[in-house]
Amino acid sequence: MNEIHTEIEINAPKEVIWKILTDFSAYPEWNPFIVNITGTPRLGATILFVARFEAISIPILANIIQFEKEKSFSWGGPGISWLKSVFTAEHFFIIEEIENGKCRFTNKEQMDGAIPDALWLLIERGKPAYEAMNEALKKRAEADNRN
Repeated sequence: MNEIHTEIEINAPKEVIWKILTDFSAYPEWNPFIVNITGTPRLGATILFVARFEAISIPILANIIQFEKEKSFSWGGPGISWLKSVFTAEHFFIIEEIENGKCRFTNKEQMDGAIPDALWLLIERGKPAYEAMNEALKKRAEADNRN
């Protein structure tokens, strides 16, 4: 299994971070990595999002497979069943309260199958996009927390 793993500390309570992460309609305003997302943030929902790596935008269909309010959620795919024999992925968003008003945010992706194995060196180059999302989330959450 291949994994991209990033973390950041955010000076905001989990409720503020959760609200931002689950407001899918606002992603184009702040998120440089997941630039558009449609669907409902709830367990079992199908979502369509656009991920941007460098100058490439990739539309992805996935299902929300884990959803625990103010703690974590994940989506996985592909949303097209015949692709699962050569490629699976799960993207995790995890909020851990470090102390009152301060959290660790983990943004990670786990991929398995022949396609990620063969293209891992190329896929792994996308890690800065995850880090850019983390920084943008931190900036937005800390600004929202001051208001």
